[in-house]
Formats: sequence, structure tokens, C-alpha cells
Amino acid sequence: MAAPFRSRGGLPARRLACNDWLNVVPRPVGVKIRAVPEAQALGSRLRWSRTQPLPRPLPHALAPRMSRRRSLTLAVVLALLAIGIGIALSYAIHWFPAQAATQARNTDRLYHVLVIACIPIFVLVTAVILYSVWQFHMRPGEELKDGPPIHGNTRLEVLWTAFPAALLLGMIAYSFVVLHDNEKKPAREIHVGVTAQQFAWSFQYPPAVTGGAPVESDQLYLPKGESVQFRLHSKDVIHAFWIPAFRLQEDVVPGITVQYRATPDRLGTYPIVCNLLCGIGHSLMRSAVHVIPPAQFQAWIQSRLRAAGQGAGASPSATVAGAPSSTSTAGAASK
Repeated sequence: MAAPFRSRGGLPARRLACNDWLNVVPRPVGVKIRAVPEAQALGSRLRWSRTQPLPRPLPHALAPRMSRRRSLTLAVVLALLAIGIGIALSYAIHWFPAQAATQARNTDRLYHVLVIACIPIFVLVTAVILYSVWQFHMRPGEELKDGPPIHGNTRLEVLWTAFPAALLLGMIAYSFVVLHDNEKKPAREIHVGVTAQQFAWSFQYPPAVTGGAPVESDQLYLPKGESVQFRLHSKDVIHAFWIPAFRLQEDVVPGITVQYRATPDRLGTYPIVCNLLCGIGHSLMRSAVHVIPPAQFQAWIQSRLRAAGQGAGASPSATVAGAPSSTSTAGAASK
């Protein structure tokens, strides 16, 4: 019951029929068929009988293999080196614009913590895959061999479930701490209204800030070092109020007043962007925030009040004495 065939290595061999197959073959009564000893089969893949010689390995398969301990040591060293390079690059490359608010510093710190936690995980997974391909790939003459059966490792399974869960919970907890610090209400802050409409921003300063009549502008002026609570609302569709230098963004939804808090701490002029597709003119829905010293901010407010009281019809974004223009403050952001 044996049929000769030629293996992939080019050497003759014999394959053996499975004993179970003999039980279903119809045969005359009284005819006995001798069972083939040590016949083995696994699905449709035939395994070599221990009584049959394995094909001679090819010459390039006779090269000495690196010991398991040495290969593991090499893999660990390369993985640690990759982790160090990845973390160093995350600090060396400036991914974000200048920090212009205390919330920006907290957010960037959170980013670096997450990167430090994620890079080792990425390197670990990649290293295990590459090491397995290197050490356990099929070699010439092993086409018909099966690996040893593995029934699992309870301790390892508990470890790789518990450790990622603890790491994830830790990152969530730290993210909550950063969010809480960013939204913490200080003892003193000013309120500024923000109105979004297709395709422009406008900003309203209430009497509590101006000390007189309300003031409206299409350019945002803020005093350095003072906490500002923005009250956002939309006249038409959903927008997104985003100041990249503050690292904060909020959706502006019609019919809802959304609050947004920031503490600018760096002088300069920074872009304001609508970061949510809101129509054909979405790319043009931009403005600027000017962070100026508190004395100049008060001078700008008083000049706007005088202009409104005199009915001069000055442009809302016109530059007044004591308040810097967009061009004069544009270079301050790079200092």
C-alpha cells in the first residue's frame, strides 16, 4: 500500500497510506489487508515516517545556526537601540507650532508621555515578528515537517493581557489629569464671545471687560498672562474654533453655547482656523489672535470705546494707538 513519489528536494521517498482509509475501502469477506505501520497524516499534509530517511539537506542549509541565546541577545540590543532612537527623534523633531498658552505646554507634555509609552510597544511587536521570521522560517528540506504542538501558556497570556490593560488605564488617567488642569477655572478671568458664520469670525467683549459698552471686532486681542473663557456660538452651521498655538479646539454648534478656556502666555500673532468643513468658503474662514501686554490691551479697548462713541465708523480691526498691528506683531511669534 505504498506509492513511490519524488520529493521537492529531488530525492526519492515513499508515502504511506493512512490506516483509517483502509477501514472504508470495500473488500471481499475474508480478505485481510495488512495495516501499514507508523503511517501518519495530518489533514492533507503528509508527514515523514520515522522509518523513512529524511531527504538530504541542500548544501546551503548546512551552515551553522546562531545559538538561541545569542540571537535573543542580538534582538534585545537592537530593540533597545530602536526605542532610544525613536524617543530621541520624537523630541528632536518639532512637530507642533510655537507654544502660546499654558494649555499648550500641558498638551505637548501629554504627547511626549504617550510617545514614550507607545514606541516600546511598537518596537516590541515589530521585533517579535522579525525575530520569528528570522529564526523560525522554513528551511530547505523542511517542507513536509510540522512544528511542535503548542497548547498555550496561561502565565504568558495573563501577562500580555494585564500589562497592556494597566498601561492603557495609566495613559487614560494621565490624559484626564491634563484635561482637568486645562479646564480648571482660575480666580480671575475675562470672558470673550466668539461668533462663527459662513465664512468669518467675530469677537465680542462684554461690558465686564470693557468697563463700558460692548465692543466687537473681527480680530481677537488678548492680554498676556490672563485666563480667557471663550463663549462660542454659531449662526448657521457647525464650525470648529481652533488656535493651533493654544493646542485647543472646540466645535461651534448652532443653538449651543460652548465654553473654551485658555491662558495666553507668549506675545505674538497666531492664526485662528475653522477646522471643520463648513461650506465652499471653508478654507477662507481664518482670523488672527494678537497676544499683547495688559496695558496695551486696555488701551485698545479704550480706543474702541472712543471710536464707537464718536461714531467715527472705524474698521473693527483697525489698529489704534498703543495696540500693535498685525504686521508689527507677526515677528513676535518667532521670538
